[in-house]
Amino acid sequence: MPNATTPLRTEALQRARYFNFLNSDGALEQLWYDDVRSLTAKYELADELGLLGVGPWTFDMVRGEPRATRITSRRDGGRTVAA
Repeated sequence: MPNATTPLRTEALQRARYFNFLNSDGALEQLWYDDVRSLTAKYELADELGLLGVGPWTFDMVRGEPRATRITSRRDGGRTVAA
């Protein structure tokens, strides 16, 4: 990413990837994402704990979370919808 302020990093416990960057307004943000390595770790942990599986999570699954409303609004053509 051209505006990255850190190299790509891996969080030790979750094995999730992340980096910091400056957005178009010049504000510092952090982006986290899963890849094959981090998803494998999560599936293995679920199996070890006897869980039936794992599932995705996004900000728009949280009611009342301001960022969730912004993300959901953008995706829904500017109209605010309940997350």
